[in-house]
Amino acid sequence: MTAKVDDVPVARSKMFRLLSYAGQILGGGIIGLGSYKLIALPPEQIALIGTLITLVTWLSEEALTLPPRETKLGGIVHGAMRIISFVGFVLALISLIELNKG
Repeated sequence: MTAKVDDVPVARSKMFRLLSYAGQILGGGIIGLGSYKLIALPPEQIALIGTLITLVTWLSEEALTLPPRETKLGGIVHGAMRIISFVGFVLALISLIELNKG
């Protein structure tokens, strides 16, 4: 089955969106791991900080009026919010794993 000529931009758009999400996850994970290694606080406090980062990011996405995701600015804003939220999640998760070990 061959794709229609009209479907090519749609397929590229979906592929770009998937690659964008994968890049955001990878970038957020790397930033979260690096931040955890650089912060000189007990794991309990890092877990709390990570939880607060994730919570504040989620609340700001819900409470504030942000540009639509379909626009270029909206895509950048929502992408940055996802990365920040994932950094907080990684910080909390790594800290909780560290606390569970010992």
